Amino acid sequence: MTFDFDFSELDGIGASDPFAINTGSNGRPSPGCGLVQILGWSEYTGANGKAHELEFELIAWSVADDVGKTFTENIFHADNSGKGWPKKRMLCLAAVTGLLTPAAVQAAKAAGQAISLDMQQLVGRVMMTQLIEEPSQNDPAKSYLKVGGAGVAMYHCDDHRCAKWPKNEAVIAAKRDLIGTLPRPTAAAPAFSPAPATAQAAKPSPDDDLPF
Repeated sequence: MTFDFDFSELDGIGASDPFAINTGSNGRPSPGCGLVQILGWSEYTGANGKAHELEFELIAWSVADDVGKTFTENIFHADNSGKGWPKKRMLCLAAVTGLLTPAAVQAAKAAGQAISLDMQQLVGRVMMTQLIEEPSQNDPAKSYLKVGGAGVAMYHCDDHRCAKWPKNEAVIAAKRDLIGTLPRPTAAAPAFSPAPATAQAAKPSPDDDLPF
């Protein structure tokens, strides 16, 4: 007996690559924290063109069964606050993955120049991050995942605040040439604790510093 497989009837990974059906994207990850590897950066493709899309795979996670799952975070590029918050999220992301270095920041500031970053070079880099769950504003019966800390709960693998979070030291070692080392230690912070579904995300502060 033969079966016909009409790819137009399939969605997700099965439609685009049958050889990748058993990798990643096997359900939504659980809220938690740990090491992730960036799989993709796509500009102006999320939320009907209102956001950049950051895709990453969970390499080590506080819910072990979620390792291998993927997640896509929208970074909305419109600045509704007037404080440059979308660009701060992108700078944080670049800094914690080694794409942006402290030396480059200081040189640009001293010269009074802007920094140009090719965000496609994020692909393949690793970082520590936290995902929280929040109720949908349109349908309280539904919830969605997002990067915590008002979107900047992204940390360098050496950050002391992530010392107790799940890691894969072999993967970090293999990526060391890309991510570099954290230039100075940061103050310790409490270990990850899942936020209740009704919790509101902290509002970004104009005084928030980049993680170096």
